[in-house]
Amino acid sequence: MPELYNMMMMKALGGGTGVKENFDAGKTLEKGSNVTINGSVKTVADNSEIFNDYENNKAASSFSHAEGSKTGAAGLYSHAEGYQTVAMGTSSHSEGYNSKATGNNSHAEGYGCTSSGIQSHSEGYSNTASGDSSHAEGLGSTASGNHSHAEGSNTIAASLNQHVQGKYNISDSSGKYAFIIGNGSSSKRSNAIAVDWDGKIYVGNSETGIELNDLLSRIEALENA
Repeated sequence: MPELYNMMMMKALGGGTGVKENFDAGKTLEKGSNVTINGSVKTVADNSEIFNDYENNKAASSFSHAEGSKTGAAGLYSHAEGYQTVAMGTSSHSEGYNSKATGNNSHAEGYGCTSSGIQSHSEGYSNTASGDSSHAEGLGSTASGNHSHAEGSNTIAASLNQHVQGKYNISDSSGKYAFIIGNGSSSKRSNAIAVDWDGKIYVGNSETGIELNDLLSRIEALENA
């Protein structure tokens, strides 16, 4: 069986009597030399590795890895891939186009995304996850509250444990709302609905919340009238 497997692999890779490798080997920058990554000067350590674009890719910290073109891996155990991506945080990972993972254990992917919070994750187009353990996705959304989640188009989750979806919501940095659906525009932010931590519902941009049980009682009274 091993012989059959080896023959199949050699055929698949275009080899004859042996496997033909077409992959460039990784290279290490000179230990102790200084390189600039994302505006910061870093000293090259052991076991950093670059692939593909040997002229422009930079890997400085131990066990860091940079591949693609014009990428930079500065954090310990970091990984940058794609085009002009940067992984600055420890164990961070950046991929795509011009994305940056600067927080420790963070992940940025897509186009122009930034993950600066610890253990944060941004994905999509021009999203920012700056809160610790936050997640931003979609288009132009920001999750700045710790443990927050922003999704949709240009939404903002600015408070602890807050979830926001839709588009162009009114930012709530006071922590009043647990959940917001935005329905605004680039010229005027607006909320379709919001729910506070006591379960009160705020319709539109109303400052007055409605108790769900009270609402159900009113509906029932109308149905029985």
